[in-house]
Amino acid sequence: MARGRLGLLDVRCFDAVVREGSFRRAASSLHLSQPAVSVHVKKLEQSLGTQLLRRTTRGSTLTDAGTAMLPHLRSLLRAEESTQQHAAAVAGRRFGRVRVAAVNSALTGLLPEAVRMVQSDHSAFDVEVAELTSKAVADGAHDGTFDIGVAAHPVDASPQLRVETLARSGLMLVAHEGHPLLHGPAVTRETVASEPFVTLQPGYTLRDLATEYLRPYPLRIAGEALNHDTVRRLVAARLGVTIMPNMTFEIVGKGQGLGAVPLADSDEIIQLSMLHPGDLAAPATRAVSSAIRRVARRRFGNTAATSVQTIQ
Repeated sequence: MARGRLGLLDVRCFDAVVREGSFRRAASSLHLSQPAVSVHVKKLEQSLGTQLLRRTTRGSTLTDAGTAMLPHLRSLLRAEESTQQHAAAVAGRRFGRVRVAAVNSALTGLLPEAVRMVQSDHSAFDVEVAELTSKAVADGAHDGTFDIGVAAHPVDASPQLRVETLARSGLMLVAHEGHPLLHGPAVTRETVASEPFVTLQPGYTLRDLATEYLRPYPLRIAGEALNHDTVRRLVAARLGVTIMPNMTFEIVGKGQGLGAVPLADSDEIIQLSMLHPGDLAAPATRAVSSAIRRVARRRFGNTAATSVQTIQ
């Protein structure tokens, strides 16, 4: 393929096809004709000298080259949006859209207050929020699907993904207030191995933490849920116990008919972290990340941290 200069509209059409999963839906979202979107994507592929999308009768999927190029191409769109926001700020206007993905505990305990803070100070900023697993948050931050991610760690992070620690805490056994384990000797995996557990479905950090902690004992599942609030309600109803970081308990469980004690034989430290590609230049993105940081410091006190690192 012959190479040429990249056009932003070509990149925007490619991005829309990836997001929507088909040229038809991409055309509708961009208010363009489907043939026009096809032409722009073809021009982009010619400019880069490689095929980015695999066309099928059921839609479009990324080629290996498309997967590799996606975060780089989306960084061009973020740079364009950042430039527009800076120009608007110079002219005395503020606007912008920020896409945030977060795990359930952050969605419950941090983002509502952070969003209210941003909208109070910057009413023209639009914030879109999605609840995902930690892995999906990290993947979305890496490929540019989201501008900011808030995930529980440890999590597999991609190269060049910046991680800013918001809080750290150890693991706790959580049970209804009258449970004997809350009022007896130190709690270890041997003392909880026979307990029925309420936890999140497979793929969520809370489930992984319980499974890894109890190993080699099996996790006896009494209830599975999609969010921490349901876990809290089922534990309070005495269906079983659960394991969660202390910071998560502070957000979703404290004062809800539950009690918590440390796991005496666990030295696991869980981090709640903000992830981003490292180019928080856009005013709207800076405003949202700053608000999340402030809420975390106020919420978690001494457990909050300010370290920033790049996972290599």
